[in-house]
Amino acid sequence: MARLYLSRLILIAVLFATAFAISLTITHARESDYFDLKNALGSDSVYLNILALLDEPVLSRPNDVNYAVRVIAASASNPGIYASLLIERKQDGTMTSIFKRQVTTGEGNRLKRIAFRGRRLTAEEFSKLMSEIERQNFFSVGDSDFVATGGVSLWLIEVYDGKRYHAADREGVGENENTAVGNVVRVAAEIAGVHYFER
Repeated sequence: MARLYLSRLILIAVLFATAFAISLTITHARESDYFDLKNALGSDSVYLNILALLDEPVLSRPNDVNYAVRVIAASASNPGIYASLLIERKQDGTMTSIFKRQVTTGEGNRLKRIAFRGRRLTAEEFSKLMSEIERQNFFSVGDSDFVATGGVSLWLIEVYDGKRYHAADREGVGENENTAVGNVVRVAAEIAGVHYFER
């Protein structure tokens, strides 16, 4: 009986310690945490709210990532659709993409996930995205790259290269726009094998 009690006590202690350790590693970001995005786009950027709503990590201060690209797409449809694509290269060389598409539920800030896809990327795929970012001189892209032609969607593209962080946002740009932002959005979707909004 004492052995059974001790076994249960040890199991409970291990579960508690594991839960506590996980809670320390998972960061639930708030609007105020995205300080680099505020510097890039301004403190009144709608993307601060969107990133917090989607519970996205803060891209400019990753723990074990040396290169990351994130694309956020938000539709103006009803219900609203949010797509997020995060492409990362970890310090150990592992390259991954994680795609989520979520829809508003009409119940406050609650979202329902309607699509998810995660996959490992090859060095060739990751290199293709890095080359496109360099070719488009993304770290120099400012507000004048694209003139909105409809406002049916909002786009945020963030890049962190291990040292520098840059963000650009556009209204109405799509995967087929031949602009710096449009081309980065397109190549990111191609290598991840996803579409931001269903076709």
